[in-house]
Amino acid sequence: MKITTRTRRNVSDAVQAGEGAGRPPGPGAEAFGHSSAGRRGRRGHRPGAGALSVLASVALAAGLVASGVPGAAAVQAAGSSGSVDSSGSVDSSTDSSASSTGGSDGSGGAGDSGSTDSASSADSAPSEEVPEGLEDFYGRQIAWGPCEDSQQEQQAAQGHDDAGQEAQQAARECATVHVPLDYDDPSGQTIDLALKRLPASGQSQGSLFTNPGGPGDSGVELIDAAEGYFSEDLRQAYDIVGFDPRGVGQSTPLECMSREEALEEVSDESTLEEAGGTDALEGEGQEPSPDVSLVEQAVQEGASLAAACLEHSPVPEIIDHMDTQSVARDMDILRAQSGEEELAYLGFSYGTFLGAIYADLFPGNVGRVVLDGAMDPSLSMADIQYSDAVSFQASLTSFVSYWQQRGDSPLTGTAEEGTAQLTEFVQGLKDDPVPDPEGGRPLDDAILANLLGQLMYDDAYWAELATALGPLLTDRDAQPLAEWLTSMNESISPEGDPDGQGPQDSEPSPEELEAAAAARANAPAITAINCLDNPVQGDLEQWEAQFEQRAEISPLFGANERAWSDAFCSGWGRQAVREPAETRAEGAAPILVVGTTQDPATPYQWAQSLADQLESGHLLTAEGNKHCAYRQGSTDCVDAAVDAYLLRGELPQEGTTCALPGPGEDTGDAGDAVGPALQEVLDGGRQTPDQAAAAAALTSRTGRR
Repeated sequence: MKITTRTRRNVSDAVQAGEGAGRPPGPGAEAFGHSSAGRRGRRGHRPGAGALSVLASVALAAGLVASGVPGAAAVQAAGSSGSVDSSGSVDSSTDSSASSTGGSDGSGGAGDSGSTDSASSADSAPSEEVPEGLEDFYGRQIAWGPCEDSQQEQQAAQGHDDAGQEAQQAARECATVHVPLDYDDPSGQTIDLALKRLPASGQSQGSLFTNPGGPGDSGVELIDAAEGYFSEDLRQAYDIVGFDPRGVGQSTPLECMSREEALEEVSDESTLEEAGGTDALEGEGQEPSPDVSLVEQAVQEGASLAAACLEHSPVPEIIDHMDTQSVARDMDILRAQSGEEELAYLGFSYGTFLGAIYADLFPGNVGRVVLDGAMDPSLSMADIQYSDAVSFQASLTSFVSYWQQRGDSPLTGTAEEGTAQLTEFVQGLKDDPVPDPEGGRPLDDAILANLLGQLMYDDAYWAELATALGPLLTDRDAQPLAEWLTSMNESISPEGDPDGQGPQDSEPSPEELEAAAAARANAPAITAINCLDNPVQGDLEQWEAQFEQRAEISPLFGANERAWSDAFCSGWGRQAVREPAETRAEGAAPILVVGTTQDPATPYQWAQSLADQLESGHLLTAEGNKHCAYRQGSTDCVDAAVDAYLLRGELPQEGTTCALPGPGEDTGDAGDAVGPALQEVLDGGRQTPDQAAAAAALTSRTGRR
């Protein structure tokens, strides 16, 4: 999503936007990030934390500043960054500018030395189509090679029944490509982009590029989960390509704390308190002054976090060049270096904003493009946060209505009245938290609000959520909720584990901790992107008024001003590169826009607006309570329509509407999909080992891992 559709997340008013702090689930955060990324694989987990402490970890993970809530990181398996094997994938024709790349010090790239571009000289695009000054970048060809110590090897070791899936896992390839740091100075410093692709299992018809959302989620990691995100037909016909956008993950990264600090944080935490459940929320362990408003705190925190990023990033200048327009220009270079005349693309959540910006910049290079969970490029930051407050509140009301209709809800009256009762209960936990039956951190308002916000992304969780919440609301009994989380945690034990305990009995490896530390340091990438994409508008007085308005609309999810707001970006202090404006993409091939009617993170009206703005926009509607629609259970309608366009160029009939499965309904083969739900929780790259394990447990219930 563009700014965030929350791709960024739920955050609570008690949580800070920087340093990966958790916030109350809500629009503010999401409004700054939209992601659909999910993660698969074994996560490190430490024993000893109570089930509600695990819940606390999930809640904190859900609000991490660098993750996206719809929609997507923490502990990525050792080596899963997808490095390029230096034994053959590096071409000797590397441009001389490579010595000035951000990856030359080993900080960037797909895990190799970072200073060598895995692209060879070749005429990848007609010279007349190449932007002036970029001829050398466009004239290369990506040299794909084996991925070193990839996550695929660990997954294969855990055992898979599907031999075909194992074969595709083994086929994944990686590369590193250099692009200009500053497109206004293409002959200057370069940075690294990390790429991973899943080659077509059949006859390839070309490359299909993708972005999972965020902003700031990893396209490299998305390819490790490709079986969940893309249908078998797409995987058979396309080489599916993901990349970490500039400043993110294995590309030349933005880093906002020292690696030592990050390692200390992820190494010492086994409970939320040890992880900084209190101090981390305030950045440096300092309680905010009671004389300073939340909005003023946001300004101060923005300035402090930006200073930390400038201090610790291997290429400090990256902070000013992570905007989506630059990422779109990177993607056009990648298209050309892949030998494609036109871009085939499937973007989720914030990835739709990237796709729309690309189409506007390069309409003549647009091929078959699908944008699922659309953002509206014409909206300001305040507009997005307002829409998020409305949509998350609507989803909460839909959940309450479902629960009431089920017949076992303690919430009485209309759905709106029941929602008010649930809100009052959650808010009451601030001063009177419910003890954790296993002795961990008590269940307070911030934890439960975060959990509720995350679970609004996908109604597949609603049946079990309602069952677990009943005793909590009627008897202040948290045991069923704790047991639900525990059962989900146990359900992710890897096959073949002798004691059946899996992650619960295993300490994270040094490699996993290192990956988690890198993700922790990189978490504020979402902030850098959003603040560059959205100019600051208003002043303290207006921001205070907007905060109060959103809090009134959605008391649980709207009161999180410190999550990617105009106030925070004013303190961040970097110059935005674009103004909110409609995206026309005049002359582009048809672009299929997919919108879900009750999407909390990217409201349906955003999809309607984007489809109307685009000269060649075509809207496909999905009815349901989910973030994004593709691979969410509508196999014969949504999935079929998206595949038909990407594979054959066949658009659905105007006005086509599909139904997504509701709570408790069969999701078909989507049950094993990663899917674009619960962005924050799913985004492993922004989580600690404990948080990742808890997130994996939470999402494993519906097959999203």
